[in-house]
Amino acid sequence: MARAETRAKTRALGIRHTVVVALCVRPGRSDPVARDGLREPLRAAACSARDDPRRFPAAPRAHMQLPRRTAPLNGTPMLRLLIADGNDRAARDRHVAATGRTSAESYAAVVRDLRPEISCHLVSPADADATLPATLADFDGMIFTGSTLRVSEGTPEVRRQLVLMRAALDAGLAIFGSCWGVQVAATVAGGRAAENPRGPEYGFARSITPTEEGRTHPLLAGRPATWDAPAIHADAVLQPPPGARVLAGNRILGIQAIEIRQGDGWFWGTQYHPELDLDEVAAMLRLCDTAIVAAGLAEDPETVAAYADEIAGLQTGEPAAVRRLAWRHGLGPEVLEADRRRREIGNFLTRLSTGEH
Repeated sequence: MARAETRAKTRALGIRHTVVVALCVRPGRSDPVARDGLREPLRAAACSARDDPRRFPAAPRAHMQLPRRTAPLNGTPMLRLLIADGNDRAARDRHVAATGRTSAESYAAVVRDLRPEISCHLVSPADADATLPATLADFDGMIFTGSTLRVSEGTPEVRRQLVLMRAALDAGLAIFGSCWGVQVAATVAGGRAAENPRGPEYGFARSITPTEEGRTHPLLAGRPATWDAPAIHADAVLQPPPGARVLAGNRILGIQAIEIRQGDGWFWGTQYHPELDLDEVAAMLRLCDTAIVAAGLAEDPETVAAYADEIAGLQTGEPAAVRRLAWRHGLGPEVLEADRRRREIGNFLTRLSTGEH
């Protein structure tokens, strides 16, 4: 369907193109909105996942092709991304109280720093009342943020996001995700995500090493032989989906970076958080103080708070103080320098701009 026709149909339906697209439907098909905020064609998929979130009937595919990218006078591709915040409303509120913005807003800020011409549209698919237009065709790609939810719990907030990820992959979108985003993509594609028996990572994933495939994979282009990265998680992908390419791991977790292909779409992701600035890492540590103590990584919340203060100081302190803190915590430029810390996001956007799959 031509792009002009797409816009005409959506105008006729009263849908604004400034709202994030979340689900795909067949053009012309009746599509009442269910009370839980999901479009009717995918509501059955969400309900069938109630007992086992890995089971899904095929999501309906859109008959519309993804639009060709247009470019401004300087020739830079104009990318259109939707960013899905993985948190439910309560967790978003806590995140805003701690950092001043949601996870999706943090991602959008990073994306705009890397590619100023980008257009970012944010959605909160965990919410039953999320506004979900009817087509993915106006977007070039998608980003899935982290979350405090757990895939294994199979709650409605989880199921709605599994359905969204399945729809995006089947629609042929390019998708990037960190932490929760990786777990959702892997679950949809037939893998397994659960609590990591080797333990959590709070603060930084240390000594990440690429696999043989990862050494030449474009997601990790520019990374050294080993690196550290911000990480805040207890759950992880423990079994990759069939056909997935595991790109990096460390001694705590064998799947730190992965590529997944399903339907016409593809997913690149990291269990670690390349999007987080160091003051955000500190804020997340403070939010997780009870879990960190329970895991035996700190004696009490005050110890966590002191550690978090030092991590925040790596971003806000004077150069001499930052140098001392970096030495104390054994952190190098892959963590301290924003461009290096965000490398996987930049590599994803570069690949997206070329249109390569």
